[in-house]
Amino acid sequence: MDNEPTWSMVIRSMYRLGEDYHEYIDADSYPTLRSGDEGTQKSKKKTEWCKDTGKRQYQNIKSDTNLSMEQIEDSVGWLRNAGLIDVMEPFDDVSLDKYPIRLNGDGFKVAHDQSMLVKQESREEQRVEEQNQINTAIGLLTLGLLFATMADTAVQALIAQKLGTSVKMILIIEATVVFTLAAVLKITGVTELE
Repeated sequence: MDNEPTWSMVIRSMYRLGEDYHEYIDADSYPTLRSGDEGTQKSKKKTEWCKDTGKRQYQNIKSDTNLSMEQIEDSVGWLRNAGLIDVMEPFDDVSLDKYPIRLNGDGFKVAHDQSMLVKQESREEQRVEEQNQINTAIGLLTLGLLFATMADTAVQALIAQKLGTSVKMILIIEATVVFTLAAVLKITGVTELE
């Protein structure tokens, strides 16, 4: 998609990259016990999981879209404000650079619709390219047939007139017609091979 907004690139990337962006363990479903070493260990694991997941998700989007990290962060903010993605909320006074993100129901629908639109545009571009190749072949065939017809006409005229003045005029007119047609086909792009 030409001139595609960065938020669109980010949400389609999340959709394309799959499961990692469709679900995450939120703070409520990842219990932390406050007493003893077991609670501290779970809290550390949860913090590490969030830190690793958030960084990995942003890096994957960066690799997939070739956007800068700043563009991705701005897009994530826009998508969150638009209600298309969820961002894991801070927990236990832990401050992370990048919190895990995921598509919510609305975001998944938007990303799916955009992906289908991109596929449709790609198929349309492919169809147009194939049609252009067919048009080129038809244009070249037309030129070939025109040249063969002119050559046949010239030979028939030469045989009938035995190189009279009128034959030379016929050849000049035919050559002018062929070159004019070739120029028109070239200008319109019909004969351009890609």
